[in-house]
Amino acid sequence: MHKFGHYLLPEGRNLLIKIASSINKFRYSTAKGGAAVGPTLEILNTVLDIDAPFNVESGLSHTLLAQQFSLARGSRKGFPVYVYVNGVEIESSPFPSYYAASKALGLSNRVIFRYIDTSRTYKGYLFYSAPLSVPK
Repeated sequence: MHKFGHYLLPEGRNLLIKIASSINKFRYSTAKGGAAVGPTLEILNTVLDIDAPFNVESGLSHTLLAQQFSLARGSRKGFPVYVYVNGVEIESSPFPSYYAASKALGLSNRVIFRYIDTSRTYKGYLFYSAPLSVPK
């Protein structure tokens, strides 16, 4: 997933979060809740069947390929961050970049990077790269 860049895609990121949470929370068979249950082979294959975001056979380094991918997505302008508390978007949201959101909330840029689009809260905040759709 790392070599071909699948971790940069939302599906790949979610898969890595599932793997990490199953390893971290339930790594021992004696843990409350039982042994770890990771993603199924079907889920793994679904993610790996998605076209890779860059071509590793191009001869360019992985770092350069990842940077090019980010630039193509608009990283120079920053990625918008929608911030929610208890399902309600906060007043100054959306922020134009991870930096702007982290500065306004008094958090580290890495926090937003780790939590964006994961549906996990950090200090009561939920971070998304697109607005949440509100059911009517």
